[in-house]
Amino acid sequence: MLFLALCAMVGLSQALGAASPWAPQEPETPPSQEEKAKEDKSEDQNGEKDEKEKKDKEKSFDDAVADMERIEGLFNLYRNQDENKALIEIAPDQFDKDYLYSAKTEQATGERGLYGTIMREQYVFQWRRFGKRVQLVQKNVRFRADPGSPAAKAVEHSFSDSVMASAKVLSQPHPERESVLVDLNELLLSRDLHGMGQGLKARYNTGYKLNKDDSGFVFLKSFPKNTEIGASMNFQASEVKRSSVTLPDPRSLSLRFRYSLVELPENDYMPRISDDRVGYFVDMHMDYTDDQPETPYVRYIARWNLKKKDPQAEVSEPVEPIVYWLENSIPHKYRDAMRDGILLWNDAFERAGFRNAVVVKQQPDDADWDPADIRYNTIRWMIGYDASFAIGPSHSNPYTGQLIDADIGISEGILRLGARRRYELYVHPVQAMQRLKQESLQLDGFSAPGDGRHLCDYGQGLAEKVSMAYDVLSSRPSWDAGQEEEFVRQYTMELLAHEVGHTLGLRHNFRASIIHGLDQLSDTEATRQTGLAASVMDYNPPVIALPGEEQGDYFPTVVGSYDHWAIEYGYKPIPGADSPEDELDELNQIASRGGDPLLPYATDEDAGLSPKALDPRNTRYDFAADPMEWFSHEYKIVRELWTNMESRLLREGDSYHVLRRAFGGSFTPYFRGAHVAMKYIGGIYHNRDHFGDPQGRLPYVPVPAAEQRRAMRFLQEEIWPAQTFLPAHNLLRKLQFQRHRDFEGSAFRADRLDYPLHDAVLGIQGEILSDLYDPLKLSRILDLQLMIPEGEERFTLVDLFQGIQQGIWTELESSENIHSFRRNLQREHLRYLTQMVLQPDEDLPGDAIALARANLVQLQGAINRALSRSVDAMTRAHLQESLDRIGKTLDAGIEQRLFASEGSD
Repeated sequence: MLFLALCAMVGLSQALGAASPWAPQEPETPPSQEEKAKEDKSEDQNGEKDEKEKKDKEKSFDDAVADMERIEGLFNLYRNQDENKALIEIAPDQFDKDYLYSAKTEQATGERGLYGTIMREQYVFQWRRFGKRVQLVQKNVRFRADPGSPAAKAVEHSFSDSVMASAKVLSQPHPERESVLVDLNELLLSRDLHGMGQGLKARYNTGYKLNKDDSGFVFLKSFPKNTEIGASMNFQASEVKRSSVTLPDPRSLSLRFRYSLVELPENDYMPRISDDRVGYFVDMHMDYTDDQPETPYVRYIARWNLKKKDPQAEVSEPVEPIVYWLENSIPHKYRDAMRDGILLWNDAFERAGFRNAVVVKQQPDDADWDPADIRYNTIRWMIGYDASFAIGPSHSNPYTGQLIDADIGISEGILRLGARRRYELYVHPVQAMQRLKQESLQLDGFSAPGDGRHLCDYGQGLAEKVSMAYDVLSSRPSWDAGQEEEFVRQYTMELLAHEVGHTLGLRHNFRASIIHGLDQLSDTEATRQTGLAASVMDYNPPVIALPGEEQGDYFPTVVGSYDHWAIEYGYKPIPGADSPEDELDELNQIASRGGDPLLPYATDEDAGLSPKALDPRNTRYDFAADPMEWFSHEYKIVRELWTNMESRLLREGDSYHVLRRAFGGSFTPYFRGAHVAMKYIGGIYHNRDHFGDPQGRLPYVPVPAAEQRRAMRFLQEEIWPAQTFLPAHNLLRKLQFQRHRDFEGSAFRADRLDYPLHDAVLGIQGEILSDLYDPLKLSRILDLQLMIPEGEERFTLVDLFQGIQQGIWTELESSENIHSFRRNLQREHLRYLTQMVLQPDEDLPGDAIALARANLVQLQGAINRALSRSVDAMTRAHLQESLDRIGKTLDAGIEQRLFASEGSD
């Protein structure tokens, strides 16, 4: 039995893969010398590591900060400047507590969008212990539930936070405060926190890596409610494929950042719920407390904590006004106009119940505080090689929407009349038009999770418009120094009022310019009551009267009727409200007035120049109730400039490049006007009114067919004729490049030294076809027929296809010779028709394909008839080539359809 049991045990052991104790054992192979050396080295390294960890663990708090400068504040900092070493002290009650992280770019390269004083990331963070390390954790505040509710636990377990950085604890806790020290170098200097390497690659076409050894802290400051850390981060690349104007050697560059660690405000501020009829930036989250809400989103508007000193008074000064400081680097000549532009908002606040709500102060030359300190709202002066912009970003408490900081940046280039923008039009006129379209597409496609708070390029585009207006005005005999001073003053005021409006919480309003007819814009008595536009938050171009007409204000000199309404919604105190929900009845009464003609509103997602844009009233850089009438007015201004520029802009001794610069800038109104007309065709008036509003309108109202046909005539008469773009022959001979060298080597890089007029014209005339024939536009025109009752006039796909063809091929009926501009446009038209027949987009309506083929058949007959008449050799060659393309397309189209039919059988 014992023998059987032993056998069974051996068998089981073998079955399980275990070695039998009686099985013969293989002798162990002794380690090789190489393996033994590795083991010895590993043991040495582990021993050194253990010894180092033991040493660090045993190091007392006082020993760790010995010979270091102490900086007291919200978070105590310690610095040894000689060794480029810094520590941060974190107290026990500062762990797992919410703070605001805010980053700014303090110094950049000064070109290609990399400028100083740009606000960067903002988020709620916590310090968290993780073993012997401390983590800087970005808290996920998008998803919430009331504390203590069952949903709160589910939310906590469902969504992740993000560890942005971590560092080791460097000492024992302080014997009294029980705080710990953390390596600040490891937290902030050991990684690319902002992804700048990727951003630099996009701008310089090469990869950059953070160089920790040559990065360090430039300042450390700490105050009771915020800690400020300045860091210089060096990035290096082995080679650079794109040159730089501002960098001595683009293989190495340093960027300076400011990190603000801010205590979230603890006060009696009550959030205010947003309404889509009034345009505010919002801080939003999804609330899972209630499982049957109308919407899970809770949206709080961004606004300042403004409270009355005397709550019983109808109008009272605030307990704490909104204070803006003019940085001491701003040139003296602009300071008064900037101050006046900022203070325009006080009129709107007074109607909302606050007197002197906005205050402007001047930073003294000997000020001992930093303009980027989060405790100060500043107007900062930027300098950059290609900087022509203004920005007005702000920071708010993500939990409540309370604004806590704003820094407006104004580049000196924008008050040099957009020198850089003019330069692009001067050097690369065709690419400049393409860039305008690309900018619009980027804005139309904006889909970031934020609220568009950083989505403002008003300054750059306004500089472009102002430069052309300045050329026009300075070419008039009546223009004098006093008028020039007033023009620049109004320009500066409008620019500051717009950017300050952003820092008050307001979004753009791109419908605000429609409240006055074109003939009313010169009536200052009216425009200074309601505003030249309903809002300074529109992109308002300068208003220039034609010669012989009365000149009104060039820019809005008061905040408009919409601005008063928006400030009332955001800031008017509502007595008796103890919660945001208690305010909703009165807020709804305010917002319900949106149907008032003086309160038009549409914002970034409503405007644009692409086929996605619905409403032609929502347009950047237009004016007047009728945008097409406005651009017809602009074209008269352009033609005036073309007539006068040789004799009025060019002075004895000037380089001829003055004319080229002015001529290039005058093309952008044609580009914008053509796209506005495109938006009327297949357009829809889009309203934000709610059901039951007193003057409520339907959300979607088709643009009347008569207006769509007028837009087609606008293209036929203002954009597509060759005569539109024919300046005097002598002028074309004078559009010369500047013959001096510049930093960019423009004379070598330019595609053409003479002016590429045909390419520039086709860029405007032909570009609009891609939008009119876009599948989205064609599908909308098809669907619009269902919105229009039987018996009412309609604009159909037939009207579109016929209108385009009639406007582009008029010479076929008149027996005229065809101008070279028109030949280019006709080729472009044929390209779109043949593409629709031969390679149709999968989203293209079938009716559009049929109409494209029908157009080609019509053209085939019309061209044959035209060739029977007397035309010049170039016209004949063009028509014969067009006829050949049409014939091949129609034949190939038949073959493709037959092949598709056989395949389906």
